[in-house]
Amino acid sequence: HTARETTGSMGTIIRLAVATAVLLGGLVAIGVIGLVAGEVVPDTWVADELLEARRDGLLDERGQTTSRMGTIRDQHTECVALSVGLGEASDAGFVETLAESPHLGPCSRLVPALDGYAVSGALPEGSTYLRYWHGTSGPFRWLVATVGVGGLRLLSFAVLLSMAAILSRQVTRLAGWPAGVGLVLPLALTSDFAELLGVAHHSTAMAAALFGASLTLTSVQRRPTPERAWLVTVVAGAVFAYLDLLTHVPGAWILPVAMVLLAARVAGRSPGNIIRLGTVATTGWLVGYAGMWGGKWVLAALVLGRQRVVDDVRGAIDFRLDGESPYSEQGFGHGLDANLDHWLERPLTGTVLAVALVAVASRLWTVGRRRASSLVDPALAALPAALPLVWFEVLSNHSQIHYWYTYRSLPIAMGVVLLAALAEPDLEKAGTDVPPELEPDWRGNPGGRPGGQR
Repeated sequence: HTARETTGSMGTIIRLAVATAVLLGGLVAIGVIGLVAGEVVPDTWVADELLEARRDGLLDERGQTTSRMGTIRDQHTECVALSVGLGEASDAGFVETLAESPHLGPCSRLVPALDGYAVSGALPEGSTYLRYWHGTSGPFRWLVATVGVGGLRLLSFAVLLSMAAILSRQVTRLAGWPAGVGLVLPLALTSDFAELLGVAHHSTAMAAALFGASLTLTSVQRRPTPERAWLVTVVAGAVFAYLDLLTHVPGAWILPVAMVLLAARVAGRSPGNIIRLGTVATTGWLVGYAGMWGGKWVLAALVLGRQRVVDDVRGAIDFRLDGESPYSEQGFGHGLDANLDHWLERPLTGTVLAVALVAVASRLWTVGRRRASSLVDPALAALPAALPLVWFEVLSNHSQIHYWYTYRSLPIAMGVVLLAALAEPDLEKAGTDVPPELEPDWRGNPGGRPGGQR
């Protein structure tokens, strides 16, 4: 019996490993197609619209400007995202341009380059940024060329609002409106969410994070199996890696995990099964994120040479993990301190925290009075909220230098805690098509609570 269990487990793992490799390979191929679609847009179309945005005051040479809420608008990096594909070397071919990801940012370089373009009609050679996919370059180049920078920002923010509304509605249908509202309210009220209207690539990255959560919940809400949780979180991690520029990674990481845990609770799974599903989802997202990023490095190495890519990637990793900078301190806790301080300085953070504390305490008191064991599931569902704390410590350098946007993972984590505490799973709307006592766990054994208790 033990031998059969071991063989079955190994067979499942091998099948998932093969499926993951094929899935990531397909996502990398789709990613390349997206880059190609953007690169076919003539550079002059993009440059002309960027110049128009410069004349209209939409691009500021300072790069980082203070918003109406006292936060920092990261147009510094937006200028990089908007100019990817411009400034390629004169001897670079189409494929080399895709691999190198040339750009004319940040704004302190892009704006003078555009001023020179207005006079000479030529763009200078830019810098390369090969370690990122810059997946936004595909839609961004087309949208800049057709609707301009202002139109791009509006459309990016509209997508973000839509994704927030869709995810909140999905959660509301499964777990009640307090959970649906509680998930997104901290992000909306205690971050610079409203100011993302002025920074297209941050809107897109946040929309990608919410999309990953929505996709995950759609996939697992009826059958929260380890296989489904693994594959869909791999996709969520890969999509975020493709579109993001290291903005709010831990927030994007914990959202799909929280959705898997919610689905497990709705399905009436045992605490042990919830922990296993959460572990699978946590690992699956990281595999997708790292695998997609690694796919760009492999492709770049094939085109540009292995050593060049290794040096670029290794230098960036070493700096982010333990590099010295005038804007960061070495030592334990500095990454979290910088992000926490900035979050607490937001106008509504204290108020929202106080209201959330009362709501969570009231809800847990009500649940705990009926049955103390009922507090176990909310506690397990809230565990992903601790992951940003680990991230801030591991990538302390990056978390300190860019605290004014990495801090967004904290209100996302707060939303996950509120979701865990306020969720009232609606078993009928969940529509699980397999009873929990028959649903297999990771090893193929029956899952759910003893006796099929929901």
